Amino acid sequence: MTIYSADSRSGPGLAAPVRWVAAAALALLAPLAAASEAVPAGALAPADVPAFLDKARCIACHGATDRRVGPPWVAIASRYRNADGEQVGALAAKIRLGGAGNWGLVPMAANPQVSDAQARAVVQWLQALDVGKLPQ
Repeated sequence: MTIYSADSRSGPGLAAPVRWVAAAALALLAPLAAASEAVPAGALAPADVPAFLDKARCIACHGATDRRVGPPWVAIASRYRNADGEQVGALAAKIRLGGAGNWGLVPMAANPQVSDAQARAVVQWLQALDVGKLPQ
């Protein structure tokens, strides 16, 4: 009998628990996406993004400076501050379609009610975020 350690990145001992954790996380996050279907339509000015993040329920998983289910805004801003146009598009797609693997095992729920333009505005707001002026 082979026993795989907790740090093992392969083998049958790790694959099933990882799939179970991912499936459970998606099941728990799905209601958040459904609850955010009433997001305002239309373009977003940078000053409107914080209120939009609240209405879209992004704040259920992301804090300004504290890690919740997902990474805090400051960590995302730091990682993607210099993202080019192609990366901005990929991040906007991740906001809309969801994703996994960039910040740990918990996947990000899809937000299909957010338009591509709104998702891009969120990414650009994050890139311009002045982490010294965030509420604690």
